Amino acid sequence: MFNLVTQKRNDHKLTFEDLVVAKATYEKGTKDEIEEFIYQLLDVNDDGVLGRSDLESVVIAMLEIIFSMEISERGSNSHQDIVDVFLNAATFSKNGERSSNKSMSFEDFRSWCTLIPSARKFLGGLLTPPDPGRPGCQVPRLLCSENVHSSMLLLRKEYAWHIGGALSPHELEEWKLLYHSAMNGLSFNTFLGSISNDEGSAVLIIKDKEGHIYGGYASQPWERHGDFYGDMKSFLFQLYPKLAIYRPTGANSNLQWVYVYLFS
Repeated sequence: MFNLVTQKRNDHKLTFEDLVVAKATYEKGTKDEIEEFIYQLLDVNDDGVLGRSDLESVVIAMLEIIFSMEISERGSNSHQDIVDVFLNAATFSKNGERSSNKSMSFEDFRSWCTLIPSARKFLGGLLTPPDPGRPGCQVPRLLCSENVHSSMLLLRKEYAWHIGGALSPHELEEWKLLYHSAMNGLSFNTFLGSISNDEGSAVLIIKDKEGHIYGGYASQPWERHGDFYGDMKSFLFQLYPKLAIYRPTGANSNLQWVYVYLFS
């Protein structure tokens, strides 16, 4: 980071002008300038190459800051699983000049930021004073009944942070569990009745037989009628084996729909 801020002069001196230029670029620059600055900042080894190890170090640091992970958790299966879903979303397409390993190009980095907007928000606010409400640091409080053990839930707090990266700050306060198939049964009518009793937006999470976890965010309440509805705030997401957010393309308005003739 020192070399980046000093514009790689290699004179081992940091001037006030360097700080002003770096802060102005980071906070007031164009979208491209800010992302280029962040991209260079992620080169932890300062070797001009953004490799998988660099990105892994950054992801671990982010998780430790946001979730206050204990150092002892490093290397645990749970911790590594979360780190891996971030890394699995990344593409490393740039051929190495000094190594056979491919690295992350600037376009690869921008694509990663699009898939994981929570990470982009966090990295875009590093020069902002620490604050739980700072963009990229907000984690929804997950509410469920006392008889629900955390091991039953698909929605880990890290997953909630990822999904929340695509939402506005006021939607990141509290998320309440409305339905769980292990507790409420596999009836579609029960499912629909549970989520229809709440008038707000909803997050639906599914785990398939292969262990993949994915779902969608519905910006409007679920209602029984035969037509498509919804708005462009809705989106789909992946949680495992990689993280991703997929926003509507705008090609049509087929966003939410409830099949009214389905009974169980």
